[in-house]
Amino acid sequence: MRITGDSREHERRINEEVSRQGRRQKLLYEAESSARQNATVAMKWSALFDKEIPQELLHEIEKQRETCDRIIDSKDKLIQEFKLEIKGKDDEYVKALKKQAEDVDFLLERMGRQFATLRKAFEEEIEEVETAYMQERHDLMQHNDDDMTNLMDKRREKEEQYMDARRRRVEEDQQQLEAQRVQDAEDFNILKIKLETEIQTLEQQLEEMQATYQLNQEKLDYNFRVLVERDSENTHTIKQQKKKLTRMADVLSSLKGKHAREERRYKTENQVAHHETDQ
Repeated sequence: MRITGDSREHERRINEEVSRQGRRQKLLYEAESSARQNATVAMKWSALFDKEIPQELLHEIEKQRETCDRIIDSKDKLIQEFKLEIKGKDDEYVKALKKQAEDVDFLLERMGRQFATLRKAFEEEIEEVETAYMQERHDLMQHNDDDMTNLMDKRREKEEQYMDARRRRVEEDQQQLEAQRVQDAEDFNILKIKLETEIQTLEQQLEEMQATYQLNQEKLDYNFRVLVERDSENTHTIKQQKKKLTRMADVLSSLKGKHAREERRYKTENQVAHHETDQ
């Protein structure tokens, strides 16, 4: 239908082009003919002014009007021809619409039949797919039920093995706890006796240390008193030595002054003696 429509449209365009060329030729011919006739009419108007006899002027005017009527008739015929072509185009357009409507109806009918055929085929295919899916689902559920049963059996066996192992571990732990309790009781008694013995030993050592501390305290008190007395004596000795150092410093200062005076006197005497020797 598309190929037929394209062919029909192509043929219509060719015919339309031929008609357009024909109308163009007619328009050109009409324009040239009208131009010649209009020139002839225009040339005769000036000659009418030279006519002095009314009958001749009337005769020429009638001829001019006939010529103008022929020009107008020619244009009217061309206009009427174009109107007929337009009417033919309208009729052709109506026929084309009718043909197009018929084609659309035919196409819709064909599409309806194809849709019904495809729908039936799809429904059959869907039914087959659903049947296969349900069978596969049934097989899968059966397989999963078998797997679930096997897993539950294995789980039950594992739980029984775990409970047996746990019961054995509990019994072993109870036995170990009992043995450990007895051993801890024996170790506690031994440790208690050991600690009591060590406590007695430590009490004896504490008494000895207290006696030693008392003796050392008395020695420290005696030594402290001796050191205090020695410190007093040393303080008195330091004061006497400071006084002695002060006296010695005064003597040293006096001797330094005397020595300086004697040194200046000797220098003066030496200079005088040297001067007399030079003279």
